[in-house]
Amino acid sequence: ETQRTMFLMFGLVALILSIVLIWNIFNIIREEQEYETGMIQAIGASRSETFRLFLTQGLIMGLLGSGIGTIASYFISFIIFSVTINSIQSIAQSSGGSFSPSGFQIVLLPTTLIMTFIVGLGSCLIGSIYPSYKASRKPLIECLNPIEEKSEREKKPYKKRIVYALLGIFFIYLGVNSTLST
Repeated sequence: ETQRTMFLMFGLVALILSIVLIWNIFNIIREEQEYETGMIQAIGASRSETFRLFLTQGLIMGLLGSGIGTIASYFISFIIFSVTINSIQSIAQSSGGSFSPSGFQIVLLPTTLIMTFIVGLGSCLIGSIYPSYKASRKPLIECLNPIEEKSEREKKPYKKRIVYALLGIFFIYLGVNSTLST
């Protein structure tokens, strides 16, 4: 029971982190498509149509990602299972015992596949709702004139890159210094 609770907590944390990651990705997509959103609104699309357009994009990405993720999870489980069995065999052989993995197999339940797919699709839709809402509520004039915002966005990465490079050099220096002193 404790192990099950622990795995459920790890799964919940992973699910929350994936929703935050998807939310960030959709925010980036929203910012990159501001001009196109403005053009769509300029030719007469309403806010609800813009919202549905971004949400449909989230649905399509969720369907593709969930399908690929569900298939990949089975293969990754198979690899982990094989490595674990081989490790147990080698440990048993090195200690003088014998271990033969008879009767072990991965069981692929349809309910597990369906739940994996539904959770992936649901997390993608949850992560895309707020950016879709923000995209549909941005004023038309700001969407069609993103030059000032774009120049501000282009300036910021250089400062961050310099800070990260200096931090990296500092940590490398500390690592090399501690290695040489021992």
